[in-house]
Amino acid sequence: MIAANFLQNRLQPVYVTNLSPLLRLTEHLDRLKEASITALNPALKSCFAMTFNIRLLDKLSYDEVEPLLLDYINDAIQVFVDSDLGQAQVKADPEGGQWIGTFIEVAYQYGEMTLPQMTKADAQVVMEQILPAKITLADHSETEGAISELVAFWTFLKQEYKLRSAGAIAKYLSSIENKFTGWMFDPNRAGMAKQFILQGLEAGYDMQSQEGMEAFQKVYNDRITT
Repeated sequence: MIAANFLQNRLQPVYVTNLSPLLRLTEHLDRLKEASITALNPALKSCFAMTFNIRLLDKLSYDEVEPLLLDYINDAIQVFVDSDLGQAQVKADPEGGQWIGTFIEVAYQYGEMTLPQMTKADAQVVMEQILPAKITLADHSETEGAISELVAFWTFLKQEYKLRSAGAIAKYLSSIENKFTGWMFDPNRAGMAKQFILQGLEAGYDMQSQEGMEAFQKVYNDRITT
């Protein structure tokens, strides 16, 4: 059940801007049943790992990848959770799970980067530019466990799939543990949509509700037209 809970946490979207496809992950709750089964059956774990095609997206066009991406993310998380490294991560942080999926998704959506083809430089772009620009968090505590989760995932990719840059990426991720939270709340790294959200939060508006967004939008519009 721990593995199922970890996957369910992935299905609860991070508070985001410009990333509406994450919200559709709630449509894949049937994956929780698979997580419970494979957590108890080593033979099914092995079978699932063999059937997951980590290179599925590599030679596809953006339009071809779009309908496949969310299932691919869930499958990548599942095969990780079913591994020894994944089980250790789940036990260490059962509330985690969202950062792996978010990393994979924004890397492809904003850079067309896939796991097998990603380099250390690509990972730097994701962590230092794309995530701080596109993802809006309500509280600093939401970054807790992000780096340990991603390091464990990339270490798993190195061991299981022998990805050429996985070791270098895991080492880079470890090196930014004390920097990542600051990057995520740095207004100079934020995109326009995120800057709008941050301004609303700073002004005391509930930017997670439609009413709060609309109230601040009115104030914002009045400000720029006067």
